[in-house]
Amino acid sequence: WGDKLHLFGRDIILQATDIDVALLYIFGVVSLGIYGIMIGGWASNNKFSLMGAVRAASQMVSYEVAMGLSIIALIMMTGTLSLREISLQQQGMNWNVFYQPVGFLIFLIFDKFGFILSSYLNLSSIKSLKFLSFIILS
Repeated sequence: WGDKLHLFGRDIILQATDIDVALLYIFGVVSLGIYGIMIGGWASNNKFSLMGAVRAASQMVSYEVAMGLSIIALIMMTGTLSLREISLQQQGMNWNVFYQPVGFLIFLIFDKFGFILSSYLNLSSIKSLKFLSFIILS
């Protein structure tokens, strides 16, 4: 496995497209989900669903801020926004996790675990789980 495949005398790059600002493009597409939540809450013509949509959108923005801050150190180290160049710089054991452990922990804890844990901690009908999760996580 590698970045290209050699078949019938031709080199085939194993990537659909390589744009120079691929990381910015991915962040832009991911952040469009907030608009869908806000429009859905507004279109229902109910103030409570709009407040719920605002709450969900603000929660998504807070996760994206943590993700963006953890990626800034990676961009500064690699010097590029191209996903191909970032992956090529990690050949061998030169993984960016070893060079930026704090950024990796910020990404893992605040973005991934926070999103997973918030799904059942936000349910108001399951108050016993909130107390149980506090005991388990502390």
